[in-house]
Amino acid sequence: MTIRREKGHGSDGRGNRVSVIIPVYRCIPYVSATLQSVLDQTRSVDEIILVDDCGGDESISIACAFLDERHIKYHVVTHPVNRGPGPARNSGLAAATGELIWFLDADDVADAQFIEKLAGALEDGDGADFAVCRTHRVDEDGVVLGVDEPSYPTHSLSGQEFARLLLRGDAK
Repeated sequence: MTIRREKGHGSDGRGNRVSVIIPVYRCIPYVSATLQSVLDQTRSVDEIILVDDCGGDESISIACAFLDERHIKYHVVTHPVNRGPGPARNSGLAAATGELIWFLDADDVADAQFIEKLAGALEDGDGADFAVCRTHRVDEDGVVLGVDEPSYPTHSLSGQEFARLLLRGDAK
């Protein structure tokens, strides 16, 4: 999760507005589950931005149909040609209106308390400027196969401490 800090209030009255940016590229088998995990959040997002990165398949149509069927508002940013995940995230970021930005890949599923926990960590008054999490790889039955990132030495780190971990390759 990448955070842009400004003042604001979400549509549910609980702190900052949250925008989720989802680059959509060749993700037909996964995109519905990804979007469902956004809709299942215990703290709702305020804005869904799909970035059509021209995968040459029906991924964006499936994503839009999924949200349309549920009467969920969303915004589509369309690239003229495939540009890759970094430019897709940047295009979504340029269109986002939320104070908190969540980048979610179209083949990932988030825990239902993801936004509640991470946004809560930023809004609880301890002065945090960003929050990160670890990625659990799971199989089709939800069994955890492994964790991508190493554990952090403490629950809360200063920006300088986290930067050191990043530079040493001990954090992502």
